[in-house]
Amino acid sequence: MAARKKAKATVPAITQEPMDTVLPESLVNFPIVGIGASAGGLAAFEAFFSGMPTDVDPDMAFELLEPSAPRGQRLPIDFFFRSLAQDLHERAIGIVLSGTGSDGTLGLRAIKGEVGMAMAQNPASTGYDGMPRSAINTGLVDYELPPAEMPARLIAYATRTLGRTPTAAVQGTRAENALKKTFIILHAQTGHDFSHRFNE
Repeated sequence: MAARKKAKATVPAITQEPMDTVLPESLVNFPIVGIGASAGGLAAFEAFFSGMPTDVDPDMAFELLEPSAPRGQRLPIDFFFRSLAQDLHERAIGIVLSGTGSDGTLGLRAIKGEVGMAMAQNPASTGYDGMPRSAINTGLVDYELPPAEMPARLIAYATRTLGRTPTAAVQGTRAENALKKTFIILHAQTGHDFSHRFNE
């Protein structure tokens, strides 16, 4: 999803070259989930995070990046997914949500080429089905689901395939904090406040 203004938080840039670092042993199997969306993406993100369990820590990461090329000249989701594939191999997970065009399709090919996992939003549940349909048409998507069903599938996949066992969250605090941070970033980027919908 393209950012409309510069995020206040400082985030590390993802380079085109693989990272040449030694990860701590606790992070060796740590999966990174890249989520890409454009038109209709806010509703898809909201549905995705509504499905995130509050009683366990999924032990995975998410991050938003500032686009570096002018609108119309960039395919940020493909770039992000290719970077994940190069750096993380089988621990890379790519999710394509609602959007027009085909951004994300080539990136998912790269992730699958490294034996990572690919997921796409069920076209019937999207506002704009171009991006998910393009990804699904490759035949490489592992799971085609509505966004609210994706977190449970992610956790099951990480447990079964990567040997990651979710740990109980302390009264849901870590999950709640992650949601709050996501709401802050979404509000800063879009001007929309989604936090009240989870407090009703």
